[in-house]
Amino acid sequence: MRKVFILFLLSFTFAAYNVGQTVSTTDQNVTKSTCFTGNGYSVNDNWSLADWNGATNGGSYNVIFMEMSATWWGACYTALSGPAAQEHNDYHDNENVKFVVGLSDLNQPYSCNAWGSVPDGGSSQIVHDTSYSLHTMFNTGNAFPSTVWIDHTMTVYDKMNNAGTWSIGSRIDAMLEACEQAGLCGNADADGD
Repeated sequence: MRKVFILFLLSFTFAAYNVGQTVSTTDQNVTKSTCFTGNGYSVNDNWSLADWNGATNGGSYNVIFMEMSATWWGACYTALSGPAAQEHNDYHDNENVKFVVGLSDLNQPYSCNAWGSVPDGGSSQIVHDTSYSLHTMFNTGNAFPSTVWIDHTMTVYDKMNNAGTWSIGSRIDAMLEACEQAGLCGNADADGD
């Protein structure tokens, strides 16, 4: 019986969140170190999802787009100046939208600064995903890069690999609209109504 319980606990602990599941308070409080500035965080500042949960941070509700990458995977590096960067530039002035990269395996071969300084990369805040904990929580098919959208209720809105600009933007717009309709994202009018 004990072996079964331990196996169950391990499988639950390392399972990725599925669409529609709310991120637990424990997982919202997993702290990562910022290694590339963005979203008002400086290098070495601690960051957690809980920082962006309006129910616990004093009322500042946000929608989140997160990409999980690894410095050893060339496709992740190539993607930096792709759709996520373009969409980050489109939403950079909306205080309710947060873009963050969870980067694993620093210096194998790229440093965090090299990763964030790709020309035309539009890099957002990068946090060091030590022990792959963000990737473990939110990956799609255990792949790099994986992307996740988390809405203002800290619920996983969607997940995918290789998201294009339309996929990223349409999901952000839908999450912003829901946040606005709830009266929590005052200036988030995504569709102009």
